[in-house]
Amino acid sequence: MQQMMQDVIQAALDRGADFADLRITSGSATAVAVEDGRADKISAAQSRGAGLRVLVGGAWGFAPTNRPDAEELMRCVDDAVGLARAASSHVTDAGMVAEVEPVVGETGAQPRISPTSIPLDERVAAAVQLEAAARADHPGLIANTIAHYADGSGETFLANSFGTFLHYTATGTTIGVSVVASDGQTRQRASERVANRVGFELVEETDLEQMGREAAGRAVSLLSAERAPAGTFDVIIDPKICGLLVHEAFGHNSEADAVWAGNSILADKIALKCADYVVTEAGFGADCGAEKFLNIKCRVGNTKPSAVVIVATVKAMKLHGGAFEFKPGRKPPMEQIAKENVAAARAGCANLAKHIENMGKMGLPVVVAINIFPTDTPAEIAAVKEEALKAGARAAVETYVHGKGGAGGAELAQAVVDVCDQGNDFHFLYPLEASIKEKIETIATEIYGADGVEYSPLAESKIRQFTKQGYDKLPICMAKTHLSLSHDPDLKGRPTGFTVPVRDVKPSLGAGFLYPLCGEMRTMPGLPTRPAAVDVDLGEDGNIVGLF
Repeated sequence: MQQMMQDVIQAALDRGADFADLRITSGSATAVAVEDGRADKISAAQSRGAGLRVLVGGAWGFAPTNRPDAEELMRCVDDAVGLARAASSHVTDAGMVAEVEPVVGETGAQPRISPTSIPLDERVAAAVQLEAAARADHPGLIANTIAHYADGSGETFLANSFGTFLHYTATGTTIGVSVVASDGQTRQRASERVANRVGFELVEETDLEQMGREAAGRAVSLLSAERAPAGTFDVIIDPKICGLLVHEAFGHNSEADAVWAGNSILADKIALKCADYVVTEAGFGADCGAEKFLNIKCRVGNTKPSAVVIVATVKAMKLHGGAFEFKPGRKPPMEQIAKENVAAARAGCANLAKHIENMGKMGLPVVVAINIFPTDTPAEIAAVKEEALKAGARAAVETYVHGKGGAGGAELAQAVVDVCDQGNDFHFLYPLEASIKEKIETIATEIYGADGVEYSPLAESKIRQFTKQGYDKLPICMAKTHLSLSHDPDLKGRPTGFTVPVRDVKPSLGAGFLYPLCGEMRTMPGLPTRPAAVDVDLGEDGNIVGLF
């Protein structure tokens, strides 16, 4: 291809062109739609073409063709040069091209499995499987199902008279499903879709059964949704884009004891397009936010963390080491916090060690960031750093961001970059194929350090119900206190010999997980008596008021 294109360009120069470039493209596309069990909409298309551009006497000439072989391209040379010559006598502002260094190379990702290597009947079968899964549950409530599959691939060759020759390839694959549920009075629609600039591996790596069932389950669950009362809140702020008035770079999502704290999957994907390193919060400890972030959010978003930063403080280690007692909502015992207690700080690091160990269970390296307070002493800081490294942290770094701004976190940033460059062996804690109880018990024993799990009769009944309905393959989002590794907020340090009580298991089918309620955990958000959102409103001039 390169030699043929160079011969065509040389022919243009020999005929008097001052500059010439040639582009040759080809592509193919396939689309499949399966609706209500019928695979009757299948299309395929191919395209190929070329375009030659020449500059003669300050005028441009263009010649296209859809048959880019050597003979046809030589005809294009005659046409393009002839057109440019004819136009050159009428040019008042001569065209010119700045000479640049030639570039030779290839770009574009190569798919692991090219869609064109997969027989058409296999691509149709993927859409059929997805659509059938969407109709498998909820008899009498599914009114319409449409699954669609599409792929496209192409390549472009570009050469010019300066010596540039580039070869660009592109591949894209999409598969998704749309489900309409109806109870006779209300109709609701839900959809699932994955798409990427990859090949057929996207389909092979997607659980089509789960995708179809999730879309159907969400459509059915929406049938019981209630409209928000009119006039309650006039202003809606999108947390994925705007943040919840706290102005992180890409927003904040929710609390980690009941769900996971941090931003959305969308926010992570936007950030990954904008920055070389994305720092995203997983909220609370490695037993709450991080476990859910890794086993739910990363699984759904198909992202792989490079490293984990565990934020620790000397006073937190002293609390877990028994130096003082503290309960949320009460005034901290500042005299005891300020009193040096190296032994308590060291003892409390058993809690930190468990968090480091938890991340290691999923193959991730840890950097411990020690936020320094004026009450911390050099001996206490040294003890925490020593215990963190002993527990397996790749680095333990003091941070002074609150007092020194960005400069106070430079050492931490460098440590994180260094650890990210070392690679990791990230893997999920449990497979989705495990039973509901197996997933709950894996989290309780491996992450919390419990001896086992005790289920209430209600929880037992719910687990049987969800298993029968096909929701047993959903991930688990444990709702428990963030004040202890256990379910009991009063158990500090690294508690052992306890059993986690699960009193209920509830579904969040829209979000795509089951959440067991542990101990006395409640799902109400931690809001004051009068949340600030109540005072956010629209003024008479249409501007938002009440944003602090």
